[in-house]
Amino acid sequence: MAKLLTTLPDSARTIVYSMIIAHLKADPLLASVTPKIQWQTFIDDAPVAQTPIQNSGYPCIEITPLPLPATQEAQVLQNSPLGFRLIVTTPGNDSRDALNLWGAIEQSLFPGDGSKTLSNNIRASLAVAGTQRGRNIGSLQTILLSQPAVWGGATVPQGAIPNCITADGYITAIMTVPK
Repeated sequence: MAKLLTTLPDSARTIVYSMIIAHLKADPLLASVTPKIQWQTFIDDAPVAQTPIQNSGYPCIEITPLPLPATQEAQVLQNSPLGFRLIVTTPGNDSRDALNLWGAIEQSLFPGDGSKTLSNNIRASLAVAGTQRGRNIGSLQTILLSQPAVWGGATVPQGAIPNCITADGYITAIMTVPK
């Protein structure tokens, strides 16, 4: 099933979220991971697994939007960071696997070549959407990635799956949006 509210244009937040997901899924290093990564992004109406994808025996990446506080920047503009919870799970009990998968995500977001390709592509898409609508819909200042909290084995939180390692953290898109 496709997006139900088709009369609503994509908001700046939706554009940013979709582009970060698409960028990570298209990353050649992440695509080369064996066994294949299972993704849970709550986008494109992909089915939500009835049991946690961590049970699959495959590495998995879950990215979910989460609330962050907005502040007024000016009378007609607000700082509105967009947060994503990032959960990386790898089968087995070796934390290096989860840290290496987290590192591959970090390398994808920040390739270290000074290009800021993802940020610039997002900025360009927001500008195009604003031009098409005849008004500014928002802007991206930067993308942040937290360092991961890693757990597994006997330290798994309630509800987590044993015999896997989880790295948990956040991606934050620092944005401004018009009021």
